[in-house]
Amino acid sequence: AGYVPRVLMGYRHLDGDGFALGLVLETSPAIADTLGHVQTAIPQLPRDGAPLFELAAGVDVDALVDAVRAGVHELRNQPFHCDAFAAAADGLDRLARALDNPLPAAVHGFRGFDFVVDDYVADPLTAKGAVVVLGAPAHAMLAGMLAKIAMPQVPDDGSPVELPIGTTLAQLGFGSLAAYAAARPDAAALAVGDAAHGDSVKDRVVKALAAAPDPHGPLASLTWDLARTIAIAPAAFAENSQAAVMRSMKRMDVSVELKGHAIDLEFDAGWP
Repeated sequence: AGYVPRVLMGYRHLDGDGFALGLVLETSPAIADTLGHVQTAIPQLPRDGAPLFELAAGVDVDALVDAVRAGVHELRNQPFHCDAFAAAADGLDRLARALDNPLPAAVHGFRGFDFVVDDYVADPLTAKGAVVVLGAPAHAMLAGMLAKIAMPQVPDDGSPVELPIGTTLAQLGFGSLAAYAAARPDAAALAVGDAAHGDSVKDRVVKALAAAPDPHGPLASLTWDLARTIAIAPAAFAENSQAAVMRSMKRMDVSVELKGHAIDLEFDAGWP
C-alpha cells in the first residue's frame, strides 16, 4: 500500500465503434520522482499518412536500471512476510545480483526509439518504414550493423548516406527499394521506401534527426492497424485462439504515460 496506494481501472467508452480501457496506478511520491528521471522526450518520425504499425519509447536505460536496482535492494532490506509475496524473495535476490553488474556497452546511454512501418505489400513484396534511435550508442550501433553487412559507413554529422541494399533485398524477394541512413553522435535514423521516391526516403532521415523532442510524449506507445495487417497477410492470422483475438479488433492504440504521481496505461481498440 505504501508503494501503490490506489489503483483505478475502468472503461472510458464502450460502444459499437470500439472501446477504451484505462488502468491508473497511483504511486508514492518517491516512485513518481524516480520514474520522472527515467522518461526522456523523443522526436516523432515524419509522417506520411497513418502508419501500419508503430512502437516508440522514451526511456533512459541507465536511469531505469538504477531505479529498479534501488527498488529491488529496498525490498530485499525490508522483505514482504505474507505468503503471497514472501516467495518472491529468491527471485529478488537473483535480480539484484544481475542488476549489480554493469550495463552492456551496447545499451549504456540508450534513451529511446521510434519505429514505424508505414506500409507492407505481400505481392509484389515491398515495404516502407523508418526508425530513429536516441542515445550515446546510437551511432556505434548503426556503424556496427552496417559493417556486418558490408555497407558504407555513416558519418556522425547528420548527412544522409544512401545504402546500396537493392541487390540484397532483391535476393530476399523484395522489389526495388531505396534506403538511407543518417546519424549524430547521440542519434541515428534509417529509412526504407520505394526506389522511385528515393528523395523522400532521404529527406525522411534528415527530418528525423532534426525533429524536436516532444515534451508531452508518453513513456511508451504502440499503434497497430490490425485490419490492414490481416488483409496484407491473412495466412498469418489463420484459425487459432491468438489470431481470433487479433481478428476481433480493427486497430489498437496502447500508451503508458506518467501523470503526476500516477502511471496511466491506456488501451483503445476499434471493432472490425
